[in-house]
Amino acid sequence: MTLFDLRSVGNSGGVNQTVGIIGRGYAGTPDDRRRAGKKSEPDEEELVAVIVRDAKDPVLPSCLNLLVADVFMEHTVRISGIGLVERRSPDDDPRLVTLRLDRLSECTVVPLR
Repeated sequence: MTLFDLRSVGNSGGVNQTVGIIGRGYAGTPDDRRRAGKKSEPDEEELVAVIVRDAKDPVLPSCLNLLVADVFMEHTVRISGIGLVERRSPDDDPRLVTLRLDRLSECTVVPLR
């Protein structure tokens, strides 16, 4: 999943703490987008929500450190992990993709092209 900007980040609180990250971006790879006939940079309305199921995930702090305005000025942030794409209901916004990650693998900064 690749983020081009950050819209919100927050902790759910409660017993089973999760962390939610929402931003303009897309799930998949740039090659996936090219094959689908989409441009490399998402539209303003293309949003991705990442729910990290464990707020104590060891990769999460380094990931959150990358989610700052200075990084997004010239880079995107690529987040990878193990989890699933949440099934959409008919009432959901078709331009929002939600990923529920059981574990983060890595977060990297990628220069804008």
